[in-house]
Amino acid sequence: MIHCLTSSYKKDFARAKALNQKLMKRNDIVHHLFVEQTELHIFAPLIGHNKTLLHVKPDGGEGGLGRSGTMARFPCYLKMLEFLKDGDTYIQLDSDVILVDDEVIIPALVCAEDEIKGFYHPHYPTHMDRKETENSKFRFFSMSGMTICCSAEIFKRSIPKREDQMLAVIDLMLNEGFTPSEDVVLSFL
Repeated sequence: MIHCLTSSYKKDFARAKALNQKLMKRNDIVHHLFVEQTELHIFAPLIGHNKTLLHVKPDGGEGGLGRSGTMARFPCYLKMLEFLKDGDTYIQLDSDVILVDDEVIIPALVCAEDEIKGFYHPHYPTHMDRKETENSKFRFFSMSGMTICCSAEIFKRSIPKREDQMLAVIDLMLNEGFTPSEDVVLSFL
C-alpha cells in the first residue's frame, strides 16, 4: 500500500483537490491530508472517498521553514507511523505537485524495502556546498520536498519518536549551518 502525506491549507485547496483526484484513481493509495483545525470544513468534501483521510496538523509552521516548520510537520510524521506497515511506501507530495501521467509516475515512486526516492540535483547536492577542507562528517543529499519517498521500514526507523529527539536533530543541523526546513530534515533522517 502507498500512504501519501500532503500538508495543505485553504489557499491551496484547488491544487490539493486536483492531486487527490489523481491519487484516488488508484486502488493502492491512501491519501493523508493534513490541515489546520480551522480549515477542516474546507477539505471535508474530499473524504467522501474511503481512501482519503483528513488529519489535523498544528497551526502555523511557517510553510515548512525552519524549526517551526519542522516541528509542525513532526506530529504528521508520528500520525503516519500509525498507518505504515512493512512493505508499504511512504510518499510525501506537496499539494502543488501535478501528476501528468499518474499511470507511469505513481508506480515509479513505489519503494522496495530499504529504498529511498526523491528529487535532487546530482551535480549540486547539499553536501557539495561545503568546502572540501571541512572536517565535518555531516553529509547527506537533500531531496526536494515536492516528492520524497521511502519504504515503510526506513520511515519507521528514521523518524524520532519523541519531540526532544526531533529538536536535537534540528539543533544538530543548525550547528552545522543548515536551515532545518521540513524537507531538509526529512532528507537527513
